Amino acid sequence: MRPPQLMAFRAVSTGFGLSLSLLPSSFCYPRNHVRVCHHSSPILHLFQMHMEGPSYTSDRHSSAVSSSYKTERIDGCEVFHRNLTYGKTTIHFVECGNSDGEAVILVHGFPNFWFVWKNQLRTLGEAGYRVIAPDLRGYNTSSRPTTVESYGQDHVTYDLLQLVNCCSKDQAVLMVGHDWGGVAVWAFAEMFPNRVKKIIIVNSPHFHSFRNLYQSSVQQRLRSWYFVFFQLPWIPEAFLRFNRFWALRRMLYAFKSHSEDDVNRYVEAFASPGALTGMINYYRALHAGYWSKVGCSHIQTPVEVIWGAKDPYLDSRLAHPPEHLVPNATVLLFPQLAHWPMWDDSEIFNGALLKSLA
Repeated sequence: MRPPQLMAFRAVSTGFGLSLSLLPSSFCYPRNHVRVCHHSSPILHLFQMHMEGPSYTSDRHSSAVSSSYKTERIDGCEVFHRNLTYGKTTIHFVECGNSDGEAVILVHGFPNFWFVWKNQLRTLGEAGYRVIAPDLRGYNTSSRPTTVESYGQDHVTYDLLQLVNCCSKDQAVLMVGHDWGGVAVWAFAEMFPNRVKKIIIVNSPHFHSFRNLYQSSVQQRLRSWYFVFFQLPWIPEAFLRFNRFWALRRMLYAFKSHSEDDVNRYVEAFASPGALTGMINYYRALHAGYWSKVGCSHIQTPVEVIWGAKDPYLDSRLAHPPEHLVPNATVLLFPQLAHWPMWDDSEIFNGALLKSLA
């Protein structure tokens, strides 16, 4: 038996891991050979009303993007900090590269923030892309609503939609998602196919594939035990906060690509009031059914999957999305990389990312 501390650390360090395990497959069923999902919300209905046509313009909230309020250099790349504001929501994002180039939106996962892409910013900028990396709601300096429902599919994808509309006007964008960011990108491609040109998924399974494997694989179910831990009230937050975020810092220091300054930036993001609860609320929202629609619809958008095969929490079979729902998918499997391939070997990952974006 492993000591409880190590078991808890393993739970935290999985990132998105297998938190999808409690999602039943009954949310989707075939009707006239078309996947139909239950629990449609008024917000989703509003979205769908506007999805027809060459572009989508929201009339639900007016939105605005601030001018750059901070500039810094990351790996030789000049990075501008901005805020997107609509209604009561603020989404912080950074931008770099060619302001007239094709937009690439990089979406992070748990327990990261925009800085997870620090080794990709310069590479993409020098390739001529306009690079945009937001902090998802609940993370870093973005809004941190208090209700679990606020971290469901409708709200998270609406944040991304507002960002796309403000930063790319009528042009479809390229979108990259890792871990929970991958879940959000899968959902975005299902809900707003006319706003995305291609999606690149990094170690984040398609929900349909995961449900099937979870039901058939005891090993996969055992890997997902920690998801129950994140359903507990206040205890996960207390554990993560213990000894100045010891478990999270230990996870970060395990990667040679992280300097002490890098880890301190993460600690600062973790320490933001309400940030730990916001991060964990994605798992609680998933368990509560607020992501029940994702993985139920066809995606005709081209999909590239970059997958680190050493991921100890996600079986490599999950790298392959279901062909009947995602017919235009290509999978790049890297046996030497793991759950955070952008940290394991940024040179290999960046080469694969540029190839996938082309």
